[in-house]
Amino acid sequence: MASIAKRKRTLSIEEKSKRRKDAKTSYNLGRITIGSEIVRWRDFQRQHKFRSNEETARFLLDHISSCGKKVEQKAKTSTLFKTRPSVFEPPVSGISSISSEAERQDKTYLDCL
Repeated sequence: MASIAKRKRTLSIEEKSKRRKDAKTSYNLGRITIGSEIVRWRDFQRQHKFRSNEETARFLLDHISSCGKKVEQKAKTSTLFKTRPSVFEPPVSGISSISSEAERQDKTYLDCL
């Protein structure tokens, strides 16, 4: 018996555009915009000889995760977003103890990184 070659099914324009849109959406889910920090990202990649963005991100996330509570503690004590001035003014002797504690926390955080 002679075999009959089947024709490939051709897709409609709507089906093609739907598949293209789905592929684009899937691709964009894995993208992250870091803006002007791309220069630092690329420098970090070159410095540590990472081959891909995925490898770099995995290293950074694993490293931050291994720091655990040190990072959480830093986030809780950060004064970056405090906009109101303090009504209470500590005595001069209290200022040095506060700054030394903050310096200790910063050093702990930086040791983690």
